[in-house]
Amino acid sequence: MTHQRKPSDSRRSIGPIALALLLCVFGLMAIPASGQVLYGTLTGNVNDSSGAVIPNATVKAVNEATGFTREAHTNAEGVYSMADLQPGIYDISISAPSFGGFEQKGTAVSQLRTAPQCNASAGPGLAGGHHHRRHPPPPDR
Repeated sequence: MTHQRKPSDSRRSIGPIALALLLCVFGLMAIPASGQVLYGTLTGNVNDSSGAVIPNATVKAVNEATGFTREAHTNAEGVYSMADLQPGIYDISISAPSFGGFEQKGTAVSQLRTAPQCNASAGPGLAGGHHHRRHPPPPDR
């Protein structure tokens, strides 16, 4: 006596295997890659004491933990932007010949977020001088 397999038998045996493979593939997709780093952005404006913009000012961000440094310049409207910064605490310094200097320590850059703007303006008596500011720590979440 020969045993004849019904077409429905083969479908039943493939179903659990296919389901198991799909679960494995989707399960692996949920595991983050070990080398994955998500970046943040730092932006701001640079103005003098009268509110006039300072174009071509040099803006430098230094990661306090790693020493990584990124430099940018303000555009014609006095605006700068630094994208793709690794998360961390940064010290920001801004300088221009007619502006003097500005430093802000403790600016937090988070993953996939734009940090609170680091805006600099030379107040009365600060043009050509140096201004220091400590950024308050970010609120706990």
